[in-house]
Amino acid sequence: MPVHNVFDAEERDALIARIDTLQAETRPRWGKMNAGQMLAHNSLIFEGALNDTYPTMNPVLRWVVSRLIRGAVIGDRPYIKNSRTVPAWVVADPRDFEKEKDRLLGNIARVHELGPSHFEGKHNPTFGRLTAAEWNRVFIKHLDYHLDQFGV
Repeated sequence: MPVHNVFDAEERDALIARIDTLQAETRPRWGKMNAGQMLAHNSLIFEGALNDTYPTMNPVLRWVVSRLIRGAVIGDRPYIKNSRTVPAWVVADPRDFEKEKDRLLGNIARVHELGPSHFEGKHNPTFGRLTAAEWNRVFIKHLDYHLDQFGV
């Protein structure tokens, strides 16, 4: 899996090019979401960090979850295809593809504009303080997984 750097303009542009090849009719190779729902789901990840709106968990559950998924979210271990997400990030209602595409592209642009210094040491409610490189992996690894899901 190529791990891009959302903070690097050239690599960010390569991700945007992948998103631009996605169409509303593009069908997933696995999973239940359609393309518009997938874009909305990815925006929630970016917006959680940008607006400090990540879902909260009870402390014991957070401790268990952080140990189970840290390697997949931040480390080199790949995501498991068709794995479940946090219920707060399930997008099951119909979404306007173009609106959600613009929303995601806006979130990517905002993260890029803020730059790595904004994210260095920023708190993640599940994993604690993360480096800018770890935040990049949170964003890009998840987005890459879903773009692969749709074959783009």
